[in-house]
Amino acid sequence: MAKVDRIVELLERRIVQGDYALRPVPAETTLADETGVSRMTARKAVIRLVERGLLMRAPNGRLTVNTAPPGNGQSHAPGTAGRRLTLTPMTRFAFAAPAHGSAEIDRWRVAADHCVAEASANLRIVHFHHWDDPVLTETVNSFDGVFLIPPAEGIPKAVAERLRSGRARLVALDCDLTAYGIRSVDLVPPNSVHRLLDHLASLGHRKIHCFNCQPMDSVVQDRIEQWSLWLAAQGATGSLINDPDISYGDPPRRGYEAMSRRLKEGPFGATAVMCVTMPAALGAMRAMYESGIQVGKDISLCAANDEGIASYLCPSLTATQMPDPGPYLKTCLNWMMDADYVGPLLMRPIEVPLFIGESTGPVPKKMR
Repeated sequence: MAKVDRIVELLERRIVQGDYALRPVPAETTLADETGVSRMTARKAVIRLVERGLLMRAPNGRLTVNTAPPGNGQSHAPGTAGRRLTLTPMTRFAFAAPAHGSAEIDRWRVAADHCVAEASANLRIVHFHHWDDPVLTETVNSFDGVFLIPPAEGIPKAVAERLRSGRARLVALDCDLTAYGIRSVDLVPPNSVHRLLDHLASLGHRKIHCFNCQPMDSVVQDRIEQWSLWLAAQGATGSLINDPDISYGDPPRRGYEAMSRRLKEGPFGATAVMCVTMPAALGAMRAMYESGIQVGKDISLCAANDEGIASYLCPSLTATQMPDPGPYLKTCLNWMMDADYVGPLLMRPIEVPLFIGESTGPVPKKMR
């Protein structure tokens, strides 16, 4: 392969994959140094891509990616009616998520990647650290569509407006930001914890603690509130064991340490525990094991949102399960591509699946 062809192929791949969505296209001199070719070879490659409409040269000579190459002149900016975005290799989608990883985020990312790939487009992974991170603002102004996993902190109103009015069509995942006019997908809504509590009640449990070790974001607060409402409606009792971690902390360790302290304080006062998140359950199970408490027999334990691992634990953990996100993400992609698409601002399942594991059982006879 000729050198110029190799550089053309390299640049085209980078453009299609969104490598230059958040950073500038390098100048010919920089490109030549980076790829080990002469400046003339780099210039020839650039000229080819400009002629094909993949790159544009600004009056100051700076190279930019042409976001509307020939054959895709449609606009899909928010509020633009009567136009449809035709998918081309230049259509760019991003998956924006907090810099810390989790099984939950990975599941959303894989599903989004499959969905976009089926549409013959590309998905760029973008990490940010907080709501005011400039990377997040650049992302919603550089891509055609963005799937967003929000950080634990509540979204500031000014940031919400900035994101909503960005160039990209934005969908928030694993949360409800519809109060800010942002389309959202929430597959484990707060009231889904009622399924866990109803299951515990069917086993005879009337004293049910709630355990949290995650930062106090809106999801955690809503689940705790639903636990409290359920207790009141059912005439049941229980206490909140709440030791929230800092953002980007280590929730399983925090859960282990918090539950270990609680078990040493004296009588536990409950026959079952509903953990607000999977990390809380992981920490609690280890603390109980070390305290000689057999989960599933001496005490029942369950968690909201199994993050895909409940059935692999020992004992297996009773938990609500996130439905397959694929169909919901495909609906979001349809909206991102069609300005005329009308659909629900908030998408939630009618009923969240419940996995019944070995971690829940009848109330021990000595505690009835």
